[in-house]
Amino acid sequence: MSHQEIEKNLIKRPIDTSPVKTKRIKLANNKEPVLEPAFSGDEVITAVQRSTEEELIGDFSRPYTLPITKGRHQDLKSITASTVADLITGRIINVEFKIIDCRYPYEFNGGHISGAVNLYMRQQISGFLNKSYKKREKIKFLIFHCEFSSERGPNLCRYLREIDRKKNGTAYPALDYPELYLLEGGHNKFFREYAGMCSPQNYIEMLQPEYAEELQHYKMQSEMWNRDKHEINEKR
Repeated sequence: MSHQEIEKNLIKRPIDTSPVKTKRIKLANNKEPVLEPAFSGDEVITAVQRSTEEELIGDFSRPYTLPITKGRHQDLKSITASTVADLITGRIINVEFKIIDCRYPYEFNGGHISGAVNLYMRQQISGFLNKSYKKREKIKFLIFHCEFSSERGPNLCRYLREIDRKKNGTAYPALDYPELYLLEGGHNKFFREYAGMCSPQNYIEMLQPEYAEELQHYKMQSEMWNRDKHEINEKR
C-alpha cells in the first residue's frame, strides 16, 4: 500500500507518541545490513498519522533536527543560510551532514560552500544512494541546493527520496536518508551573506555569457541520461 493510499484510509485513534523504530538485520558475511519489515499495518497507519500532525522526518521516527523556515517548495523542508552557517562553524554540534550542490560543474568550481559535493545529475544521486551503508551511517542528514534552490536542487532532492522509497519498499517507512533539507535561496543567498565560508570566494552564475557552451553541454548531458533511463524503464 502506498503512502498516499494509507493516508486516505486513516482512521481516528489515539496517537502513539513513542518513537517509531526500524529493524536492521546484520548479515554474517558483513555485507550491507538488510532492512526487513518492522511494522504491522496498524503501526504504519499510526506512523503516518504522526507524520501528518507533527513535523517528523521521512521515516516518521523523530522530529526534524534543524529549525524549518517557510520556503517556496511546500513539499520540502527548507532551512536558512544562517542555519547552514551554524552547522559549518560548529555552533550546531553533534550532527553529521552533507551539502549537495546541484549546480553545474563550472558553477561549482567557480565557488561553492565549503565541504559541499557536486551532484548535478540523477545518475550521480543514484550512485550516492547506493554507496555502502558503512560510509553513510555517520551522515545524519543531507542539504540540497542549486543557484537559487528553485529547480535543480529541489528536483534532485525529490528524486533521492523517490529512489530511497523504492530501495526500502518492503520495509516502509524505513529510509537510508530520512532527513532531507533544501537551502532556501540557494548558493546565491548563502554567498551574499557568508562569502567567507565559500571556496573559492567567488560566484559564477549559471547564465553568465562566457559559460554558454558549458551550460548547453551539461543541460544536454542531463537530458540525455534522463531520456535513456526512461527508455530503459519502458522496456522493463
